[in-house]
Amino acid sequence: MTGKERILAALAGEKPDRVPFVPNIWQWFEVNESNGTLPQEVRDCRNPVEVLRAMGADVFSKFDAGRPVPTYHTCNHTVTFAGEPTTGKPLSVSFASFEGGTIRREEIETPFGSLTHVWEYRPETGAPFESEHWWKDFDGEYTAVRHWLADTDWECDRQVLREGLERIRNDGTPIFQLLPSALKQFHWLAGQVNASLFIADHPREMRELAAIHERKSLEHLEKVVDLDDVWVLEVADNVDSLFYSPALFQEFCLPTHPEKAG
Repeated sequence: MTGKERILAALAGEKPDRVPFVPNIWQWFEVNESNGTLPQEVRDCRNPVEVLRAMGADVFSKFDAGRPVPTYHTCNHTVTFAGEPTTGKPLSVSFASFEGGTIRREEIETPFGSLTHVWEYRPETGAPFESEHWWKDFDGEYTAVRHWLADTDWECDRQVLREGLERIRNDGTPIFQLLPSALKQFHWLAGQVNASLFIADHPREMRELAAIHERKSLEHLEKVVDLDDVWVLEVADNVDSLFYSPALFQEFCLPTHPEKAG
């Protein structure tokens, strides 16, 4: 079996020729390549897929299909950098890239005010951390957040997807990322603590935001569900959703899952 056949067979509940071996080394590769600390055996590899191929591993990658790309109609998005300068090629780790420094500051300008967000890359950990979330004050920023969500349409970066498919070939398959659930989106906007408080204190307004996000998510799904050679779709949630009761999961997560959409 090829890596692609092996992974798809396992996902379909069939028996592959062996268990797929799909280590997630993307951030490891980026950090070590940036630091000049890649092991000698893979120092000539240009990307994580080449490392996996050299290891004889299969490729199951959410980093080679791209992420949903936002289009704003009336909002404006700017990015500035500060902190220590980065060396070599721009750092691209986790959910952020650092082209001009280790502090990435973003701003969304809406007709109802501006929202700001800060990532900080910490070299000792090889990872970025959010030091400032977008949504910090419910009353002062709710209208701006609502407008931003409603103003944004999402598209597939077909060039990135095409390049990823060419890179992976038959050694595996990309994981195509959809938008997260509304609950996860609230975490990105406000952080887990404030998101929890906002849901508890302002249930009607948060449900209205969730409905906007769900509509945008399903519109994006309709655009990408039939893409050629895309077999795996991912709703980009993770373990932080497990903090919540089944009732909140049903209200803020389930509506954006493909099973529900179908």
